[in-house]
Amino acid sequence: MFKDVHAGYISWGQYEENLQRLRENAYANGQDRRKSPPREGPGLLQGLVVCGVCGSRMMVRYHTRQTKVVAEYVCQRDGADHIISVCQHVFGEHLDQAISRLLIDTVTPLALEVTLTVQQEIQTKLEEVDRLRKKQVERARYEADLVQRRYLHVDPANRLVADSLEADWNNKLQALNAAQEQYEEQCKIDRAAISEQQRASIAALAHDFPRLWQNPKTPDRERKRLARLLLEDVTLIQNEEITAHVRFKRGITKTLTAPRPLNSWQTKMTPT
Repeated sequence: MFKDVHAGYISWGQYEENLQRLRENAYANGQDRRKSPPREGPGLLQGLVVCGVCGSRMMVRYHTRQTKVVAEYVCQRDGADHIISVCQHVFGEHLDQAISRLLIDTVTPLALEVTLTVQQEIQTKLEEVDRLRKKQVERARYEADLVQRRYLHVDPANRLVADSLEADWNNKLQALNAAQEQYEEQCKIDRAAISEQQRASIAALAHDFPRLWQNPKTPDRERKRLARLLLEDVTLIQNEEITAHVRFKRGITKTLTAPRPLNSWQTKMTPT
């Protein structure tokens, strides 16, 4: 595939975004159902919830309570496969509200400024490591060229020396190929530097994110997509209250607690 050879129907960025969307949609059909595509329901953590009891992925179900659709996260894979009771089910109304407050408090100008500073420091270290890797590749290439010159200048009649130099040359070429492949692989992993325009866009996000999140006209599907930009997964444990271990991208973790919703008969009890 040759990039930008002819004018396309869509841009290259749109093409890569479509491929990413297709890969995410395909996850919904896997055994783990990891990160299934966001749908229209109000369950904020759809596709991100992990059961804190058995470690399986939790599914989302919806119920209507007083004309309001509420989400419930259910660990039912073992129940469906082995005809046993569900591991746990957690009502998501209070949990989703707690996660929403956490995301709004996380995306602040100060937090993003600290993130950008850390990103700049990481980028500086990556550039330093990249220079060391380049020197390693250059050293391997120099050693391969040196052995090649020795091999080309040896007397062909001296087969013992020629065979030894040829074997040494092959070893140096293998070392050069390994160093080059390792360098190229690391270059793919290392992230590119953030431009000033990107920094301005990220700073503007701190002011736009709460307004966009709290806007009643924002579809639930878009809120889920915003949440997935920040969250890796959420592990739930329900006892007297709901405990949520939230894992952000890059491994940062937070622990939240939310009240366990009352049953319908509990809401109708009179005070003692």
